[in-house]
Amino acid sequence: MLLSKINSENLTEEQINKILYDIPQDDKKEGDCIWVFGSKTFMDERTNLAVKLYNEKRAPIILFSGRTWKKW
Repeated sequence: MLLSKINSENLTEEQINKILYDIPQDDKKEGDCIWVFGSKTFMDERTNLAVKLYNEKRAPIILFSGRTWKKW
């Protein structure tokens, strides 16, 4: 899904919940951004998938949001 193509007026509550709370399934398409929503439960899985997709050149940017990161 291209973020630039999302029309927020057409999103259902089910779609919004899936975007925010599920581990995404790979649709095998290229995108304009890999958007990683913060999650205490799924952060490692989402981050690993985002890096994998980025390394496959599926999108040029990874955007992380919504979580407080601890200092390492």
